[in-house]
Amino acid sequence: MTEANGTVRNVTNLLLICLFSINVIGCIRAIAYGLSNFEPRRNVEDLSWSVIFDVKDAPRIGRPVVENVCKITEVIEVDRHVSSHSITQERKIDYKAALNHLRKVAFKKKLDVWVPHHLTPKNIMDRISNCEALAKRNETDPFFKRLVTWDEKGVAYDNIV
Repeated sequence: MTEANGTVRNVTNLLLICLFSINVIGCIRAIAYGLSNFEPRRNVEDLSWSVIFDVKDAPRIGRPVVENVCKITEVIEVDRHVSSHSITQERKIDYKAALNHLRKVAFKKKLDVWVPHHLTPKNIMDRISNCEALAKRNETDPFFKRLVTWDEKGVAYDNIV
């Protein structure tokens, strides 16, 4: 059977599954896994079409993701001021992939320095104490009612005494 005949047969099988089937999920899976990876089969007991999938993991090319993440974190540990573009040029990886790796290890760029986006126990206690102080201050002097907010970054304080 030639490649063209096989493709026509697979398209025909896909149409049979999609048009005459109650099994919509099977149709979606057939489309998602590609036309060459399925064969339709009629199940006589429940009168519905089903799909036999022979989907095997193909060998992947390239380096594993773990190695890239470890190497990127090593670069950041050496120099916190390194730019993301220089990381991508040095490691020869895609820019978006580098940013995804940095997000996975919880690094954020703050004031041109890569910092871990985790709070230390001291930072957590400081936040809690500041929130409690603001809540107590709001009980005596309701200053939160004087705050005027608009979109994500805008806050104005109406200082009426």
